[in-house]
Amino acid sequence: MQILSSPTRSECDKAHVRRDWLDIGVNGLQNLTRISWQRRILWTLLGISSVPIHLLFNSAVFKTFDANNSFRAVVTTDFLDGGELMANDPYSDPY
Repeated sequence: MQILSSPTRSECDKAHVRRDWLDIGVNGLQNLTRISWQRRILWTLLGISSVPIHLLFNSAVFKTFDANNSFRAVVTTDFLDGGELMANDPYSDPY
């Protein structure tokens, strides 16, 4: 879209003859009134077609991370000194 809205050398020359100015190197909307109608139509079609593409890919393509794995256990102070985890503890997670 930026290439389509950029003025050609002949369009710059015509603008200079009219003592007018154009945006060069930036995507300026002012240039759309001074470029050829074919490029203006292509610029508009690209703009219209990019909206659904951005909406589709921004909402449909994403990655989720499974962060639900956890382990809970009730231990005594002996566990802190290297003691065993009691397997028959009713509060420990079996997984």
